[in-house]
Amino acid sequence: FDGPVTSISFNQEPWWYSFGATVAYFSYLEHLYSGLFAFTGKRHTATELHHFISLKWRDKHRTLLEEAGVFETGQFNRLLSIFDQQRNPFSHGLGGKKLSSVYRLIPDVGFVPSKHNKQLVQPNFRFSEEHQEVFLENCRVFDDFDNFLSKSPLSHGIEWAKSGMNF
Repeated sequence: FDGPVTSISFNQEPWWYSFGATVAYFSYLEHLYSGLFAFTGKRHTATELHHFISLKWRDKHRTLLEEAGVFETGQFNRLLSIFDQQRNPFSHGLGGKKLSSVYRLIPDVGFVPSKHNKQLVQPNFRFSEEHQEVFLENCRVFDDFDNFLSKSPLSHGIEWAKSGMNF
């Protein structure tokens, strides 16, 4: 085309919903981990709790699950892959951080990532069955991890959180 692209003809909504769900899951985990820290079977000082809450997701995950005696490398790597290749570049791209995205405004859609810097695996902006499979696989990983937590030594904390109780 001679002019700039101002819209795309694919169905945008599934991608935005799947992206939102992926970002929301990791936000949920960060908050959940802060509450589960009290269920590791160890006593913590207020300073230790403040430090734990300030950790980045990957460090918080490792610290919590190692302290509970249930850290699994394969499980961590599956979550970390989704976190680094999908959640981080898209949700933090506007901040100019490493692996950030270049965004373009598409009317009636919003800002969309168009290129990733130094990203080995391109998450790409997919509006296809391929992206649907990526999202469904993410959901399987998330469900597996939720099931794992509910059967782990942290299960009482999971029950507390699911009941709606305030940590």
